Amino acid sequence: MRLSLSFYFSLFVSAPLYATPWEQVSAPTHNMSSSIGSYANGCLDGASPLPLEGTGYQVLRSRTNRYYGHPNTIDFVESLALKANQKLKTTLLIGDLSLPRGGRFSSGHSSHQTGLDIDIWLRLADYPLSYNELQLPKPMSVVDLQDYSILNHRWDKRHFELIRYAAKSDEVARIFVHPVIKEQLCAQ
Repeated sequence: MRLSLSFYFSLFVSAPLYATPWEQVSAPTHNMSSSIGSYANGCLDGASPLPLEGTGYQVLRSRTNRYYGHPNTIDFVESLALKANQKLKTTLLIGDLSLPRGGRFSSGHSSHQTGLDIDIWLRLADYPLSYNELQLPKPMSVVDLQDYSILNHRWDKRHFELIRYAAKSDEVARIFVHPVIKEQLCAQ
């Protein structure tokens, strides 16, 4: 079972709650954990919730209930966050994982349906965010979309190290980043 990570440099999503039947379900099943189907057409049995706060991470927009995952996904997030906290002295901001039983979101993604996808923001937090900051986070882009280049005043060596830590994990199948970020990673 391999995970898929998305590192977000910005996100502009706002949606009403309970726009799909999957979003009306408030709790996971009590069955053995199983990711069923594909990332864009699947569900999740026996999900585990990611605690909203842990060593090295905080969950964004918890009111959307998108902080569930396969237990291996939860373990990976906690492990990566611990490493980021200890070695990079930062706190990860965790975006969407999955709904309690997987399935389709009303907005933002067609993936994230099986509990194996993780969004990690590239806005590294040097201090804990308040509840309001977590619920209405301000995106921070490291890419100048007009010039199609890295914003050097925002790009931090810790971005490279964080993505490298994730990429070296046997549990990670693929990492999605903007092409400009990929170019920056390859240049380092």
